[in-house]
Amino acid sequence: MLIFAYLLACAIIIVESTDQTCRTNYSADVIIPDNCIEEFRSNPALAIQCFPKFNDVTISNLKSAIDCALEFLRINFHSLCKRIEREVTWSTVFESMETYNAPLEYTFTFLQELHSLYNSEEVQSLIEDELSTLANLTSEIATSRCLFNATKMLREKKHEFSMVKQRIIEASYNSFIESGIELPRDQQLRLKDIEVALGKCTLRFQTNVMKSTGQFDLLLQTQEKVKGLPQYLLRIMYRKAVAKYNVTGSTIGGPWLVTLDNTVAFPVLMFADDRSLREKVYMRSIKIAGEEPYDNSPVIEEMRSLYQEKAALLGYSSYTEFSLSHKMAANYSNVMKFIEKLSKCSFKKAHEEIKMLKDFALEKDNVILKPWDLSYYLRKFKEDEFKISKEEIKGYFPKTFVIEEMLDFLSGMYNIKIVESTHDYQTYSPDVKLYDIFNNSNTYLGSFYFDIISRPGRKQDGSWMSVFQTKSEVLHHHPISFLSSNTDTSETFNLGDISTIFHEMGHTLQALLTKVKYSQASGINLIEWDAVEFPSQYLEAFIKKVEIVSLLSSHVNTSKKIGNTLLQNYLEGQKSFSGLDLMTQLKLSAFDLEVFRQHNKSWYEILKNISVTYSTGLDSTEYGNLFPCSFSHIFGGGYTAGYYSYKWAEVMALDAADYVLSKYGTPEFKERALHFKKTILETGGSRSAAESFREFRGRDPSEDALMRHYGILDRCHNYS
Repeated sequence: MLIFAYLLACAIIIVESTDQTCRTNYSADVIIPDNCIEEFRSNPALAIQCFPKFNDVTISNLKSAIDCALEFLRINFHSLCKRIEREVTWSTVFESMETYNAPLEYTFTFLQELHSLYNSEEVQSLIEDELSTLANLTSEIATSRCLFNATKMLREKKHEFSMVKQRIIEASYNSFIESGIELPRDQQLRLKDIEVALGKCTLRFQTNVMKSTGQFDLLLQTQEKVKGLPQYLLRIMYRKAVAKYNVTGSTIGGPWLVTLDNTVAFPVLMFADDRSLREKVYMRSIKIAGEEPYDNSPVIEEMRSLYQEKAALLGYSSYTEFSLSHKMAANYSNVMKFIEKLSKCSFKKAHEEIKMLKDFALEKDNVILKPWDLSYYLRKFKEDEFKISKEEIKGYFPKTFVIEEMLDFLSGMYNIKIVESTHDYQTYSPDVKLYDIFNNSNTYLGSFYFDIISRPGRKQDGSWMSVFQTKSEVLHHHPISFLSSNTDTSETFNLGDISTIFHEMGHTLQALLTKVKYSQASGINLIEWDAVEFPSQYLEAFIKKVEIVSLLSSHVNTSKKIGNTLLQNYLEGQKSFSGLDLMTQLKLSAFDLEVFRQHNKSWYEILKNISVTYSTGLDSTEYGNLFPCSFSHIFGGGYTAGYYSYKWAEVMALDAADYVLSKYGTPEFKERALHFKKTILETGGSRSAAESFREFRGRDPSEDALMRHYGILDRCHNYS
């Protein structure tokens, strides 16, 4: 969708949830449309000074609220343009627009959260219905001469403002340019149409992935078919069978339902002894949303064409060039040098690892390794080599215990308190909780919804943090975010789950611990996109520290801590095959850059070429791998021509984590952790990510920690 050039992210002040206190008291110069006075007074979807009222809001009143929020913004925006003819100040421009945008930001974000977390046909339809109206207004504002001229005036005297305000003014000026403010009117209108079309394509892509994932199921009814599957997985699969087919049976006796959501498909590929079952699940999983009736292939090509047209209108040779111009990397050449260096360092290692695994499968089971065997024999190899069992380890991490210990650990490390909320709040699902964060003076900082259970067909797959609101001094608002993941319904986590939750907590803490008082630069706002994953991957690295993982353990039956030998063996096992892991990520990064750069080739042709360049010796393309059709990060998320950002940010993350964790167990550990909080988490987008890193570390990032993590440091030092 169109970037809101002046529709600045707002937030919700946390107050007791009575209807009276949930309403905004606007100043006299704010206009409420006559036909919306009652909506602003009583519609629960416009109770923007409270937590979202998920139980009270219906699709009907959400639509009414969005329509009134749009009209509210339109009328007040037009009124503002008359005022700033007389007076141009920071307050009249930025603070006014923040106030006017508040109802729309609240209501549309509410709708977007429902789409990601608890989707329905009604939610999908409402988003599609509102996109055109939303784009018309946002395009009008983004190409507004009065606001653009006011911004230029502020920009010309930016030396009068603080550094953070200067950064916000510059970003707003650039947003106008990128919205086509200086283009002829017909091209501005075309840009608007492109944004509407891209918004609809993104929704269609996401919906196709969800529906295609939910379309497949396979009912298993014999013990032979489920041989090797752990008990927790059989329990989940049995419950799914009961829920869908109303069958009778048991966890041990079946029947069991196989689905393509990650909580089932991934462990089936890892544990199922039945090779034909693994092949069937794998072959369907690589074609999610790649076949009718939910085929995303034409959606991808339409999006590529639209992105290319947008880039050309704005004077760029490709959308990749446009995207990178806003990031730390700056241009295609810099990113490809980075990717190619890591690829050359890890290429031989990845091939050695695949050969080792092929030899292992042949020797152990006389099996010629195929893509659907990869996860299965990786597990078996690690169990043999490192004497570990994923199922045994999973028993040491009960969900409730892990969550409590994680929050206690983070609270102690950062001098904060993270507690289950006592506010009057509503949720869209009974398994969702709300947590509040306070500083060590007991001052409230913000809240986050904790939603980690999979809901196939309704909840978007994967894991993410989304910002529902940002910190704002103007509106006296505190930040609220959603931490979302898709773990299974068993009572324990595996270490992969814990690593993912730590990752998303890194994002969450940056969103909530911000001290930047301007919403435009608080939390993750204004941070270069290839640095956004820095705090998340930094915290994820803590799950490689034996002492920290041990803190989170308490066996589900005995309450015993996990043994150091078992845990060390597991973590050593995780480091194995790191070359293969790295090459896979580099392949995805290169595909993303090229698919939005080489606009004269089909996405599938680009995929085949990339697969050859980044081959590891076990190519799945020959089996009809259509993974881009469900590659939501770049076609349904925020990583379009920017997926490399994970690796770029990981350089900073592992460098920083090594520095802090090297002092674990000493007073200096907390000192360094608090320095990270002060220089990285609290500063948001008030300055460039490079400046923040230099203040934290005293130098620019070094790639050594990343290379050491992937076991390629010596190889890379020999690379020229």
